[in-house]
Amino acid sequence: MTFLAPQWDALQAGQSFSVDLSSHYTAFELVGKDLVDYLQRRTSNDVKALTVGETQVNSFLTKTSSIQCLFHLWKKTEDAFFAVVETPLAEIFEAEVVKFKIMESFDIKRVDSPLMLVIHPAEPLKKAEKAFQNPTLLLGKSASVACLLTSPLDDSSLETLSTEAFQDLQTLCGVPRYGVDYTHDTKLPETAWEDFAVSYTKGCFLGQETLAKVKTYGGLKQTLMGLWMPNASLESLRIEPQSPVLLKNDTGEAQEIGTWGRAVSLKNGVYALAYLHRTFRKPGESLRLAVQDATIEAKVDLPPYLNLSTQADEKPQRLYESAMQTFVEGDLDTSITAMRHLVDAYPQFWQAQEGLAVLLGRAEAYEEAMHVLKSLIVENPDWVMAYTNLSIYALRLGSKEDAETWKAEGTRVAMRLKMSEVMAQKQAMQGDAEAEARRLKEAEEAAEKRKNQLVERVSLFDQALAFSPNDALAHYGKATALHELERYAEAVNAYEQTVSLNPKQSKAYVGWAECLDALGHLDTLRDVVQAGIDVASQRGDLQPLARLKELSK
Repeated sequence: MTFLAPQWDALQAGQSFSVDLSSHYTAFELVGKDLVDYLQRRTSNDVKALTVGETQVNSFLTKTSSIQCLFHLWKKTEDAFFAVVETPLAEIFEAEVVKFKIMESFDIKRVDSPLMLVIHPAEPLKKAEKAFQNPTLLLGKSASVACLLTSPLDDSSLETLSTEAFQDLQTLCGVPRYGVDYTHDTKLPETAWEDFAVSYTKGCFLGQETLAKVKTYGGLKQTLMGLWMPNASLESLRIEPQSPVLLKNDTGEAQEIGTWGRAVSLKNGVYALAYLHRTFRKPGESLRLAVQDATIEAKVDLPPYLNLSTQADEKPQRLYESAMQTFVEGDLDTSITAMRHLVDAYPQFWQAQEGLAVLLGRAEAYEEAMHVLKSLIVENPDWVMAYTNLSIYALRLGSKEDAETWKAEGTRVAMRLKMSEVMAQKQAMQGDAEAEARRLKEAEEAAEKRKNQLVERVSLFDQALAFSPNDALAHYGKATALHELERYAEAVNAYEQTVSLNPKQSKAYVGWAECLDALGHLDTLRDVVQAGIDVASQRGDLQPLARLKELSK
């Protein structure tokens, strides 16, 4: 395996790496006053939206939105661009650029200078004036701290990734490679690169109609997903890109459910990209796959597997756990190195500083461990375990007095935090009690207001019935108001009057029965319920019918 675990951990923690792209990427320079308008018409993304120094993923598509060529485009000046494309697609890119050129004034030429990708921490890279920033196409959604260079960079802090290790890295970042993870038959939305490479507001382009239909109605048969196979090895699986993914169904037969992409061997399993049919691409779902006459368990995931970004959305906890796992596996030096990188990348991830101190303590580097812990409590004086470990390391260095001092300070901090927690809980309880009291008062006021409204409604219906005593609707309105006021006996009389005037009013039977049930008049209740069921059944009043059946039990 070329992509070694220490390299992986170091990349996640912010170690700078470089890789020579010249063997598998080709660069072009495009210059001319008509270039922006021409590319705007021909490509899928909004070239006019780019300002000098900005970059974008772009593509040439077929009418059916299949990928002719994916490429990355930088705007160098108002009339000059720099493009990078996978070398097997270089001739297609060049042909597509000039395919419909008639009178437009622009030139295209290949760039012969070195092509190097540098993956670096968030701080500015040395000689950044030589760099094209944000090569998203090359490392996918998961990496934003990288740049492309077209001249040698002499920097002793850089380590080198081999071509194969870089391709492993691309797979882990969810980047599909031509001929391995996609072909000219692959539609752009199937790769999930549509979010980067398409603008729906910039005007017409070839393939736009198909893309718009997919965006509106969905219906993709397959999409690029990740498959995680724990405890597997590349040697045993022998996965071939573009070969079918086979599901072992309940009858023991193999069912084709997709197509394999590139697979990568990791410390505890194998991760692969694969195009999966719609029925089998639910993230988190486990699949029993038939591979090399064996059955393996694979878990479906959304790419990317690996996140190299050092932005705020990175999860340093995973890096911390990885470094500690390396220690558990017996490699103390590597775990210390990984934890140092994590502390540098996330200076306010206090757990990493404590972890580094603990690992240094295991290496018996007590003075350095204490230095790390003292720096930690300067920035976060409430980190109680720092005082505990300072006490331990002071004792290891033979200073019992310092050990007692740090222990006492830790106890004082712990007590202060406990008291603060107790006070916060009391305040929260007091706040909850006050909120509950307000809620009860508001509920009481609302109930009183509703009661007054209902009493007023009863009075209004009585006035109406004085003029029109045979008005079934007024009797029903009065009955519902009395019902809600829980004046059940009066409501029973009003409901009975309603039914005598309008025998088909199924809702009146429901209210009548509910009031009889509340009063405990079970004999009368049975007769009313049955009469109501007969009416509701004849009329097809399903809700009253369902309620009456409940009351009949």
